[in-house]
Amino acid sequence: MRQSLPPILNLLPRHGMPDACPVLNSGCDIINQLTEPMLMTDSVSLRILTANPALQMLTGYSLRELRMLTYTQLVMLPPEEIFKNRDQLLGQSVMEAGPAKIRAKDGTAIDMERSLSLVKFDGQSAICVVIRDIRQRLRLEEECLQAQKMEALGRLAGGVAHDCNNLLTIIQGQLELVFQDPLLAPSCISRLHMIREAAQQSAKLTHQLLTLGRKREPILQVQDLRAIVRDFTLMAQTIAGQLVDFQVELDPRPCLARVEAFEIGQVIMNLVANARDAMPRGGGLKLAVAHCELSAPLEAFSLRLPPGAYCVLSARDTGVGIAAEIQSHIFDPYFTTKGEHGTGLGLSIVYAIARQSGGAVRVESRPGRGSAFEIYLPAVPPESVNGQGGQ
Repeated sequence: MRQSLPPILNLLPRHGMPDACPVLNSGCDIINQLTEPMLMTDSVSLRILTANPALQMLTGYSLRELRMLTYTQLVMLPPEEIFKNRDQLLGQSVMEAGPAKIRAKDGTAIDMERSLSLVKFDGQSAICVVIRDIRQRLRLEEECLQAQKMEALGRLAGGVAHDCNNLLTIIQGQLELVFQDPLLAPSCISRLHMIREAAQQSAKLTHQLLTLGRKREPILQVQDLRAIVRDFTLMAQTIAGQLVDFQVELDPRPCLARVEAFEIGQVIMNLVANARDAMPRGGGLKLAVAHCELSAPLEAFSLRLPPGAYCVLSARDTGVGIAAEIQSHIFDPYFTTKGEHGTGLGLSIVYAIARQSGGAVRVESRPGRGSAFEIYLPAVPPESVNGQGGQ
């Protein structure tokens, strides 16, 4: 079946037979009025003949600059693939060429889809390319995929953790009864202490899994993030170790957000542990709390933060950094680069806690340049909690 023309081309006159190509010329107002980016190329050389204002705005090129380019220079595809599309188009007049990237003037790669149509432009055979910017659609698809992945793995982790938690409760209860036994041999006490410590560590791990699986309802209260950081500073310094120059920087003003203090402590511990592992020979780590007023939307991991007031908890290290190709996976449950030495739960817990508190995580990292993790949490105005006991 013959493919249909893009709607705008159905309004144009035909050249020759009814099924022949639409006719356009450089003075045609309909080209400039089209809201979708559009360009015309010579059907043989693929030199750009003209482009509408929408394409100029998308790419940052002026019309004069675009006319100095070819289609193969603008579209980020192998030339042989582009010429193959052209040859197919010559046989069928209209085609959907599928997704690709277009190179903007500043070097940015813009995700788009293309509709190609054979036309007559100023009396010569030309190709009309209508472009659809699909960046927003891809962003939404990525958010949906991440949410589905977290939900599925969270349910699995939460179910396992729930059963483990029940068993650990029995183990810990029986241990306490053994400690109360007056006939307990002194030689067994140290071994039982080791068993108790292992059970407590296991309980902490199942607590993290329950948080990931959302089987445990968080108790969110208005808290000053600065106070939480102060409470966990000593433990964070211990985790960071002697080789790390550990610093804390707190905003002079209260940084109020609706969170659970223990969960934010988990965020701090996981970020510090990750930073320490990224600096095996030592380095610098700064833990900070600050206010931030966003005047425009901000891209965070799989999310876009709307403008507004936020409290930001950040951890910046001078470690090895994170390679670009794995940054999209670092919040996946069980994903780890530490082999047998990592559970892959740390950053997924950070992500889950930030999301359940209404916030998001933003990451900046380059190999050899360290990493910065920023937890954005919606700020609560002090006046809105006066007289409410911080609830």
